[in-house]
Amino acid sequence: MKALRIALIAFNYRVENLRLLPWRYIHEVSKQLLKLNHEMVVITDGYPELPRKNSIENVPVIRLRHVKHFPPRDFDEIAATVARIDPDVVLWLMGLTSFFQRRLFERLEYPIVALVESRIGVIASDSVDLHYGGLDNVRAVLDELEAHINATRTFIAECEMGIKHEL
Repeated sequence: MKALRIALIAFNYRVENLRLLPWRYIHEVSKQLLKLNHEMVVITDGYPELPRKNSIENVPVIRLRHVKHFPPRDFDEIAATVARIDPDVVLWLMGLTSFFQRRLFERLEYPIVALVESRIGVIASDSVDLHYGGLDNVRAVLDELEAHINATRTFIAECEMGIKHEL
């Protein structure tokens, strides 16, 4: 499978949150996608308090002013950042109410995979349909992503039970 360019959008992605869910989950998925040789960047909030660009444990991070609110206050800034990255797929940490913003997400014109409470949901725009279109590479990465999500869930559960792992 060819390596994909992936943008993952998640609010409050910062070092101090990595021991908490959903950020631990997002972080582990990001690290695993990088290990699979995919290009990966996390787009998050926190600028200007934190640097515009940096990395957390080798996961590249781009910070904007806002990504949390729905609809996001600075959606044009999010859209411009995604366009500069030009990803094959956008993974977006969302709440259930985010699904009411379909038109907003369609403006990105990229396939979007919603990460919702440890389950994967898909939002497909009229121009890009993940279920029926010719996006075999996206389907394949979603299969891999699901496997990594399950492995991450197991890892976190084992850590909570006191089972030690080498990182």
